[in-house]
Amino acid sequence: MASMNGIFKVGVSGLQAAQRGLDTAGHNIANINTPGFSRQSAEFVTRPAYGTGNGFIGNGVSTNTIRRIVDGFVTAELQVGTSKFSEAQTLADFSGQLDNLLASSGTSLDASMQGLFSAFSDLSTDPSSTVARDLVLSQGATLAQRFGVLEQRLSALSGGVNEVLRTSVAEINGLAGALATLNEEIARNEGRFQQQPPNDLLDQRDELVRRLAEHIDVSTIPQDNGALNVSVGSGQALVTGSRASELVVTSDPFDPSQAHVSVRVGSVTSDITAQISGGKISGALTFADTVLEPARNQVGLLAHGLSAAMNERHQLGQDLLGARGRELFTSLANTARALGHSANTGTATLALEVQSPSALSGSDYVLARSGASYSVTRQSDGQVTTLTGFPAGNVVVDGVSIGLAAGTIDDGDQFLIQPTALAAKQFAVALTDPSSLAAALPIRVTPGTANTGGAVATISVNAPSDNLKVTFGAGGTTFTVVDETSGATLLSDVTYVAGNPIAVNGVSFTISGAPGAGDTFAVVDKALSAGTNSGTGQIGGLSLSSADPNLADAVTLTFTSATTFDVTGATTGTPVTNVGFVSGAPISFNGWTVVVTGTPAVDDTFTIEPNLGAVGDNRNALALASLQTQGSLLGGTATYLDAYSQLVGDVAVSTGRAQADTAAREALLNQIQTQRDSVSGVNLDEEAANLLRYQQAYQASAEVIAIANETFDSLLAAFGR
Repeated sequence: MASMNGIFKVGVSGLQAAQRGLDTAGHNIANINTPGFSRQSAEFVTRPAYGTGNGFIGNGVSTNTIRRIVDGFVTAELQVGTSKFSEAQTLADFSGQLDNLLASSGTSLDASMQGLFSAFSDLSTDPSSTVARDLVLSQGATLAQRFGVLEQRLSALSGGVNEVLRTSVAEINGLAGALATLNEEIARNEGRFQQQPPNDLLDQRDELVRRLAEHIDVSTIPQDNGALNVSVGSGQALVTGSRASELVVTSDPFDPSQAHVSVRVGSVTSDITAQISGGKISGALTFADTVLEPARNQVGLLAHGLSAAMNERHQLGQDLLGARGRELFTSLANTARALGHSANTGTATLALEVQSPSALSGSDYVLARSGASYSVTRQSDGQVTTLTGFPAGNVVVDGVSIGLAAGTIDDGDQFLIQPTALAAKQFAVALTDPSSLAAALPIRVTPGTANTGGAVATISVNAPSDNLKVTFGAGGTTFTVVDETSGATLLSDVTYVAGNPIAVNGVSFTISGAPGAGDTFAVVDKALSAGTNSGTGQIGGLSLSSADPNLADAVTLTFTSATTFDVTGATTGTPVTNVGFVSGAPISFNGWTVVVTGTPAVDDTFTIEPNLGAVGDNRNALALASLQTQGSLLGGTATYLDAYSQLVGDVAVSTGRAQADTAAREALLNQIQTQRDSVSGVNLDEEAANLLRYQQAYQASAEVIAIANETFDSLLAAFGR
């Protein structure tokens, strides 16, 4: 009878095992389209046999576990691949928007700049034309509008970055909470059911981690109780067992308009923005830091350079009514801004002025105090400039004058300096009256009516930005000033008096101390500097005007021979008698430069005088039109159109690189997904075969039970006789 009972047990165990197999195969089929589902397999083990004198007799089968078919390495790779692809895709999407913005005919700056220069060229052909003058102002307004629209769109992209951070943080917090709940349920189930894995819950958790990786790079650490700890950034805990921390969107410590990401644990909030890699958040932050902000700074640099050069040149001219030229565009010199760090303890306010747009780098800077030392770090390349004489006096870094306006700077205080951030937004036309356009020059050179020589003369107005070099003579008691732009000697062998103003070309400065022989000082791009000098001389006290105040004074050049001339009426410039003459060499006094070519006769004269009634004079209009081809930006290496083309090209390269990286990451992710599917995916053909196999096993086990039953009935019948 015991053997009959064993046969029944064997048959029943087979039925149960086959049923588990059928259940598992059916479960696989039902979840073929469930995201993150891993196929499962019923694992069977032989029940312990029982021994007899005739040997061990089998006792059937047991279902050991329902195993989840996964490859841990592939799962981890899928998580990383998802994070990297999401990061690349977000960067490519944002970069593509900026690329389209800069290159689009509706928002691009190059056509508007060319239109303005062409309008000045047209004006030079008919300086008195009201139509031509209206066209200049119209093109200027169009350019200002383009700058404004471009700045609005750049701000919108910055807002888009902030929105990605806010949306992703909300998604992450929801996923983290769900992970913590699953951790608790998984640990509880493993404890209740003899450490049997809750496969479906594990699949759900892996899928949540993968979805987390779409937003931010994560690292995971399995725990002994089945829970999974998740961290972000440089190891900040996001999920620990059944507890989830919270990510929060915080403000940049310098600029509250820019979003940062922090993790909050209890009452402690830690900024992890700099430690984030991977996912949408990293892609958005990378775009903002490496593409958007440099582009915004370059647009601002372009606005600064164009406005300053146009204004400077226009103010050297004369309008249709004979008045000196005014600013054509609103000055942007004071649009640089300084943002104090939120942790600053001092009360300081910085005073900033863009003195030389051509020296701007297109970068932001961080000014910091450490002990008694002050430094400025250029953010684009990390170059550090140690400040000397600050905050007692102003310092100039890359064309920006930095001073202390009020308050005090405490040790550890920092300021973000943005020289060009607001320039495009505030770019605007300052003139409204077409007659105020200064197409003429305020002075002219007139040859004497009694001249008998063959010399002719042309005149130009010296700009305040012309580069000046001061060189001291023997003993450091005299100095000479040369205009390095034209090569003209402006002052020669002037007796040095410490602290006395030196005024030429609308530029005034002072030199103090005791310069040595051969010592040099310079005014370059409106910034003061000293050479490697032997004396103790120092240069300072720079001030600028639109032109030399003595520009309109009448001055006469009288030739005393073919190689010498005298000057009468000059307010600035030495010497004024028996000055050496070389044909074609520049002659400068009172902020103008005359070039006389040919051979003058004795007593020939050239008179420099106000340009009265010069409605047909086009010289300043030509000079304004010629700014299109002058290298006025990035240290004189780029024209305005060159600088914009470089910006468009840089963004296009960044976009192309991001798009190529996205395609590569997508291909790699697809490969990993295919590899994962080959291991963990449900195969309907395989599951159909399993169903048939388990069905047959079930039927066979049922037959075993039926045969055992017949045998048992036969035994009963035999004993019943």
